[in-house]
Amino acid sequence: MLIGFISEIHEEPEIYSMDIKTSKLTYLADALENSIDLAFTNNGTILMAKDNEIYKFRPEEDKEWINVPIESELPLKNITRLAISPDGKKIAVVVSEE
Repeated sequence: MLIGFISEIHEEPEIYSMDIKTSKLTYLADALENSIDLAFTNNGTILMAKDNEIYKFRPEEDKEWINVPIESELPLKNITRLAISPDGKKIAVVVSEE
């Protein structure tokens, strides 16, 4: 089983996975600037939010963060947290109230 986290040991925050049985660390990507929350999809894609937008990064495929268009009747302003349902079909987004 793997867990993911953001390390702030280096000058720029980096995303790592850690095998909880062996403690082996694997570098996955640089974190988005000024973003401290992330979520992993069932296929290993990393989601992060920055300001009013959500981005994705798939470590085996992507070279940079890709904006994910989100259709919502509610304003997505200052996204602070993300969570993905266990079945991977829903995403919860926490935003600041205006």
